[in-house]
Amino acid sequence: MRAHGIALAAVRQRTVHSAPRLLSKKSRNASRQFTTTSTSTTTTTTASTETAAKKEGGGIPWGLILPLGFIGSVVGYFYRGSKNTKLENACRNELKDGQFMSHEELVQVREENKLSLPVFRELCKRAKTHFASSEQVDLRAFFQYCVDQLGGEYQARGGLKASHIFDRLEMALGGKADLDTALCAVSIAVLEDPTDLINALFPVLKDREGDVMSYDKFVEVVTMLDKTNQLPVRVLVKMTKEYPFNKYTRASPQEIADRSLLSLSPNGAKEKEPDKFIQERKKQPLSQEDFLNLLLSTDLCVWGACWQRRK
Repeated sequence: MRAHGIALAAVRQRTVHSAPRLLSKKSRNASRQFTTTSTSTTTTTTASTETAAKKEGGGIPWGLILPLGFIGSVVGYFYRGSKNTKLENACRNELKDGQFMSHEELVQVREENKLSLPVFRELCKRAKTHFASSEQVDLRAFFQYCVDQLGGEYQARGGLKASHIFDRLEMALGGKADLDTALCAVSIAVLEDPTDLINALFPVLKDREGDVMSYDKFVEVVTMLDKTNQLPVRVLVKMTKEYPFNKYTRASPQEIADRSLLSLSPNGAKEKEPDKFIQERKKQPLSQEDFLNLLLSTDLCVWGACWQRRK
């Protein structure tokens, strides 16, 4: 019995001594697990910090992009303006090359012939009677008729001075024209104040009845002035707004006449509804004063008179 007790005591003693070893092993495992979790958490936190740092450092640099965008828009604006100017000048030069008479040659014709208003009025009156039944007149015969009526020095020298320009005019019109266009052509030889010459042309070109001119007749007058190169090239250009560059083409006499009507508006080019004003104004006849203001406006500027008016 005593031996059995001793053996039982020995077993208990081993059990007591072995328990601490088991607890120690579990503690080590828990410690290892905590260390791994802490390391993982630390790694994740570090990675998140690095990612945030990258995002913060590699984001959109608005401080640089905005100034560059502004500079780019300014450069684009001036480039577009420069390109449009070149396109407009190219259109003007093309139209100028197609004309038979330059502005300088127009001045030459006037200064060399020096027709006065009384002489021009009388010439128009006689021509209206002589060619009353003719829808079209032969320009060579018409110019010779004018010389015969002028008499004096014009007959002595055999015709109008600067005759080469009248020859070119005849060719440009195809040798024939209606009487009003022919008289319009002769007006380039009159050396008088533009206002007085326009007032002298109105009764010659207006409608037969009344003291006014219909809008349709006014368009015909613009056509006559265009055909005889008495309008500056500048007013013949039509600009159509497009992107990135505007389009420049030749305006028709109708478009030129329509555009000029805005000069009769109290608001001028600042008219809030320009199209509506033009359509309403076309329905009204034009007085002599209207006719004068239209031809001297910058939209028509016949003979370059609007420049002289400014001076």
